[in-house]
Amino acid sequence: MARRKSKKDAGEEKEFSPRPFQRKKTEPASDTSNKSTKKVKKTKIEKPSKSPKTVAKKRVKKPAEKESPEDEYVRQLRKQQKHMPLVDHLGEIRGRLARSILWLLGFSALGFVFYDEVWYFVMAPLENLVVSAKEKNLPIKFITTELTDYFMLKIKLTLTAGLLFAAPAISLEILKFVMPALDKKKWKWGYVLLFASVILFWSGIMLARNYVWPLATDMLVFGMRIPELPIENGIAPELHLTLKEYFSIFTSFHFAFGLTFQLPIISVILGLFGMIKSSFFIKNWRSAIVVIAVFSAFMTPPDPFTMGFMMVPLLLLYFLSAILVRLVERKEKLD
Repeated sequence: MARRKSKKDAGEEKEFSPRPFQRKKTEPASDTSNKSTKKVKKTKIEKPSKSPKTVAKKRVKKPAEKESPEDEYVRQLRKQQKHMPLVDHLGEIRGRLARSILWLLGFSALGFVFYDEVWYFVMAPLENLVVSAKEKNLPIKFITTELTDYFMLKIKLTLTAGLLFAAPAISLEILKFVMPALDKKKWKWGYVLLFASVILFWSGIMLARNYVWPLATDMLVFGMRIPELPIENGIAPELHLTLKEYFSIFTSFHFAFGLTFQLPIISVILGLFGMIKSSFFIKNWRSAIVVIAVFSAFMTPPDPFTMGFMMVPLLLLYFLSAILVRLVERKEKLD
């Protein structure tokens, strides 16, 4: 009975089972779900997500704006005249200033390495003064009054030596900054004048160190010496020189000589720009002698020999300036 019931049940299930209806109902649902999934996949493939890089690139790429005729004219004019805007000028000044500082620091480092030679250059002119002071029974002592004098003196000596040796390189940086504003004919004058300026500057320094400075110190020490007091054997004063004061007087004195020897360079520059003529030197030579005499008397001790050592070279440089300006005028006329 159990087997028959099972067969009947099985037959009934085959005849009246609702599965075909469920399949018909469920099949379209399953088809739609499959279609939707397929559509989603298609949309993902067709429209990929945009990365931020591509978006940024698309944002950066903009159509180039056309230059107006005025902007194009200004650009061509700047190219012809080598004109630079203010921002570019400031950038170039910053670069050249940085290079000048590097030149100064580099030569100062060399001055620090060769400090003994720099010290001998400054103090050697006093050798004859010390020897003659011993012969005349006038003791000379070099002293310091502060704890940091030796350290500061070493720093000042190295920086001064660095400035002297870096001056041509710094002047070249200044010249290169100014040259684009000048004519090409005057460019060669810049290099010639720079070379001549270095030679004249060091000529003035060496003249002052080897001839004028020993005479000046001898005149200041022995020419203005205080007489001994008539008490028993007499009281002879001692000369105490502080290193700080000696170095300051030495540097200012020699720099004054070096700068005064730049008179021909300044005259030629003014002549190139038409600001001075050779006739000016010829007409005013008498007043120039008076001015040079007063300047020499002010810069040197009250001694005619020391004054003459400074006055005679300055007069020669004055008339040399007149000759050079005259040559510049002739060359400008020929050009």
